[in-house]
Amino acid sequence: MKNDLRKLRLVAVLLAGAAFAAAGAERARAAETRSLTVPDTQMAIVQTGNGGPEVLQYQRIPVLAPRAGEVLIKVVAAAINPIEWRNRTGGPRPQGGAVAASVPGGDLAGIVVRLGEGVTNVKVGDAVFAKLGPGQPGLNGAYAQYAVAPANQVMPKPSGQTFSEACGLATVGMTAMRALDHAQLASGERVFINGIGGGIGSSAAQIARARGAQVLGTASGRHHEYLRSIGVSEVIDYQKEQFDKVINQPVDVVIETVSTETANQALNILKPGGRLVSIAGAASAELCSAKGVQCARIGGAVGRSNNELMSEISRLAEAGLYKLHVDATFPLEQAGAAQDLNHSVGTTGKVVLIVDPTLAGER
Repeated sequence: MKNDLRKLRLVAVLLAGAAFAAAGAERARAAETRSLTVPDTQMAIVQTGNGGPEVLQYQRIPVLAPRAGEVLIKVVAAAINPIEWRNRTGGPRPQGGAVAASVPGGDLAGIVVRLGEGVTNVKVGDAVFAKLGPGQPGLNGAYAQYAVAPANQVMPKPSGQTFSEACGLATVGMTAMRALDHAQLASGERVFINGIGGGIGSSAAQIARARGAQVLGTASGRHHEYLRSIGVSEVIDYQKEQFDKVINQPVDVVIETVSTETANQALNILKPGGRLVSIAGAASAELCSAKGVQCARIGGAVGRSNNELMSEISRLAEAGLYKLHVDATFPLEQAGAAQDLNHSVGTTGKVVLIVDPTLAGER
């Protein structure tokens, strides 16, 4: 009897030990799905004040933890957007007193390394592209080795694109999509995109083509071969010709990305009842009325939510219908030079910062 009791106790101990071990393993697996090893500090570009490239300093800062509904991403590549050099150069230099430091950049591609509470749409280890959101306390931007993003603005990296190619999809894609949504572009219509060679213009061209539209636009000669490769039917070299003098068949929609002057000029090629949507200067209300066309200028978050737009961008990119050309790349510490190139030269597609050169070219 005593031997039987001892055997029963031993079995119970073994079962309890096995259960404890299993629970520990489950807790370890759960922890692993929430986080990978992440350093406490990182290298980043920090901007203090306004001015030239000298206000961008490559320095060490803390790595932030994601809050509920956010993810921490190890940045592989980050895209340059004009808003970043405008923010750098757009104000007076500070004259004494404390100036808030910030890390520039809103677009990136990388690897998910940590999840905030409640995040279920991605997992640790996923290759993603993302748009960073406002409101994150502390230093948070894409010009860094790690960045925190809202989980609903984090999408799988398109399988056919490298991290360098995918990092710039979000902002220009969302801007282009909002403009085309506002214009109510329909299949079979003709759309003219002024400034079609840049990130927003080439994004709008590809999205319009995916919607069944015929696309034409203006760009300098160096962009023409690329634009034809993405399905643009007619490209006018604005350095040699006035587009409203050579386009004979009126268009249904104009997407304006350059200026008020060229928006007004584009009214000459727009059908009566046509639609002009500008993300740059607004067309003259009087001229729009006289021409019998609808004109609008949009900016910021109008129309569909960021999550809806990001989801459509992801679908188009995965299907091979939307891809950005990488015009030039720079290492992270040369962010000032990258911004200046984007500012001074009409680039084809995007200028990109390479944060992790070992992964940047991987698909």
